[in-house]
Amino acid sequence: MKPEAVDWQTKYPLACSEGIDTQFYSGWNKIVCDMFDKIEVVLKDMYNLEPERSQERENRFWVGQIKEKFAGLRVYADIPSFWKTEYQRECDLIQEAINTAESLSTETCEVCGAEGKVVGTRWLSCRCVRCAEYKLTESGNTI
Repeated sequence: MKPEAVDWQTKYPLACSEGIDTQFYSGWNKIVCDMFDKIEVVLKDMYNLEPERSQERENRFWVGQIKEKFAGLRVYADIPSFWKTEYQRECDLIQEAINTAESLSTETCEVCGAEGKVVGTRWLSCRCVRCAEYKLTESGNTI
């Protein structure tokens, strides 16, 4: 079973404008897509409000990394500091989308996307009953 490749930067150009490092299996792709769909709507509105200001790199939001950690997604994003005072509502919407994705990942199989639960003792992962039987290599192949 190989991970399904997604070109995140092409699919979500506003949220991933600086490139993105992803380290998770394809079972969480739908969760990440739903998160980015919500974030892109907020960003389109933001950048339409301040088109000139948003052209400067330091004034743009971007997600730098999404990875699996302790059986859940972790999203690392950069929100411009002035947004937190001038656009609190928009920041809250973005944070809500991120929080929802991180929460859903802990009950969704990271391999196939079915309902899952956190399993393991030393190395935690979120798997469904079927996928919990398999150990994945870095390339996504089962052994």
